[in-house]
Amino acid sequence: QVGINQTGNPPHPAAMLDVESNSKGLLPPRLNTGQRDSIQNPANGLMVFNTDLNCMQYYRPSGWYSMCPKPPLVLTTLVSGVTGISAISGGTVTDDGGTLVTARGVCWDTAASPTLSDSFSVDGVGMGVFTSTLGSLQNGTTYFVRAYATNSEGTGYGNELSFTTPNPPTVSTDTAINIGGNTAVSGGNVSQDGGAPVLARGVCYSTSPNPTTSNSTVISGSGTGVFSCTFQNLQNNTIYYVRAYASNVVGTGYGSQITFTTKKLGEASNSPALNCQQIISQGQSVGTGVYWLDPDTSGPMLPFQCYCDMTTDGGGWTLVLNYFHSGGSNPSLLVLSNRLPIQNATSLGSNESNHPTAWGHVSNSLANLLSFSSVRFYGQTSGHGRIIHFKTTLNSVISYMKSGTGSMNGLNASYSTLSGHTANIPAQIDSYHSNFGNNALTDFPFYRTALYHWGIQGTGIRWEVDDYPNGSGNHTIHQVWIK
Repeated sequence: QVGINQTGNPPHPAAMLDVESNSKGLLPPRLNTGQRDSIQNPANGLMVFNTDLNCMQYYRPSGWYSMCPKPPLVLTTLVSGVTGISAISGGTVTDDGGTLVTARGVCWDTAASPTLSDSFSVDGVGMGVFTSTLGSLQNGTTYFVRAYATNSEGTGYGNELSFTTPNPPTVSTDTAINIGGNTAVSGGNVSQDGGAPVLARGVCYSTSPNPTTSNSTVISGSGTGVFSCTFQNLQNNTIYYVRAYASNVVGTGYGSQITFTTKKLGEASNSPALNCQQIISQGQSVGTGVYWLDPDTSGPMLPFQCYCDMTTDGGGWTLVLNYFHSGGSNPSLLVLSNRLPIQNATSLGSNESNHPTAWGHVSNSLANLLSFSSVRFYGQTSGHGRIIHFKTTLNSVISYMKSGTGSMNGLNASYSTLSGHTANIPAQIDSYHSNFGNNALTDFPFYRTALYHWGIQGTGIRWEVDDYPNGSGNHTIHQVWIK
């Protein structure tokens, strides 16, 4: 034991060194921070006077500690995980100021130098690293953040950082194009991502205004820029409301609303019907005239135009044979395998043999693609005033049209006359030609021998309507319709 004094008193029994004076003090080693930190393997409890801090410090295994109480020292952690309503930060308490850190966290505000008078978190006590969550933030807002630590001497603040919360993306909606009966094309342009990656984009649509992603959508990738979407499985003759959308972590931004109306059934090549009966049954008829059909739907045949009678006998009749023949001529017939004739003339005596779309009759193969259960025959001639106008649902007639084999046997007993019918056939039919293939409807499919015939260039020269002129001298009209 060592005692240092001017009184001669022995050292205190509990002390190895007892320094006693009424006029002088104890002077420990005086080091700046760099010199202090250069001490190799400092012992637990080692003491120095830090000339940078003007404070006594002692060493513990966790570091140097000041004996002069002051607010703690803290560093602010970089901000991460920013969304529209929250973010992650935190800090590290590097010096407790010589007394216990009783609270720590981060404080933030939309103005610089935030303090505990602003929004703040509380994330434990003591020295070391901590993580903080900043909540209840607003989209598209710049925030300033500082870590803090509090002890009995006050609150110390860390370095100030700033960050901006993102907005939903900005997107515009394109006008709809290529509008069909069941399809259309639209899209949009994501001009701004809102400060966060665009995770999804596309269009949403509905038959009600202001569609959202809760309605039907077409997705078109991610990111900013121009995109295009194709609508499928739409309903004919229907108004659709469309908005482009783009989503990021904040939420979903929508473009302005556009509208378009799908084509009526049969109105255009991209809105074809199966037959005229389908058009009228779905309430989309605009009257007798030209419509579009696609009887094999997704098959290889392209849609084609046809002529629909939407008034006679309830309407819905598809024209499949049309010959307005001028007397004294004997033009060749035209078998149609990928389209149907379109009525042009309306009066007896017209010559349509050179018309590009009016002349011709359905082939067996095309008839086989068409769905129908009733056949209507119409005929008129300048040779007399009688008119053929009747319909039938006889299976042999339909089968003969579709296959070209067999005959129309039994027609004389299975028909219904229609408005204007005055002819002798089909009531007086006694004969049927058979197995005439693509000419099943033209080469005397039914007749009364040597009296009343239905013939369209039959045997090569005969144009006959409920008569037997045995030639081509009369003006004639022959039409066949189906539904």
